[in-house]
Amino acid sequence: RSSDLAQIPAGMPIGSSPGSISADGSVVVGNYAPLGSGRRDAFVWTEAGGFINLTGDTLACCDDATAISADGRVVVGYVWQEGGYRAFRWTSAEGLRLLAMPDGFSGGLASDVTGDGALIVGQAFTTGWSAALWDDEHGMRLLQDVLTNELGLNLDGWQLTQAGAVSRDGRYVAGQAIDPRGRSVAYIA
Repeated sequence: RSSDLAQIPAGMPIGSSPGSISADGSVVVGNYAPLGSGRRDAFVWTEAGGFINLTGDTLACCDDATAISADGRVVVGYVWQEGGYRAFRWTSAEGLRLLAMPDGFSGGLASDVTGDGALIVGQAFTTGWSAALWDDEHGMRLLQDVLTNELGLNLDGWQLTQAGAVSRDGRYVAGQAIDPRGRSVAYIA
């Protein structure tokens, strides 16, 4: 029945493309393409506060809020800035914060975040795209380095190219890799 269908949330403009939702459904994030603008902005929508354009007034082109923590407090995504992608973390208290990039990194994308918002996964660009993770203590690091150097995994011949998802508790990461035979494959670590 049509009366059972959810309605467009109040304040959610036409052109919105939701990408993730909080565990209780009260916060939605994604991207928004203002009609005729030629750009895509990251947004967050809450029941209490309505629609908030996170990037449209200061950044341009190809922005997206890709994921939200289970409690709805931490939003992650990426912005296009100065000719490259930069990963961001947003909270209502801190606003939008670009994730710091170590020397040798020239770009980053945030794809997912743990339930508590403490760990972010995605990609970092050095000489090519590689799976990356970020936390407050360590900043941005390549996932392959963490798995090899800190956990002792043998990844000889593997190239982890993307970390697309992380479990709510942060114990598991899934993404894409190039295996020792040169094939593009999915992985879970």
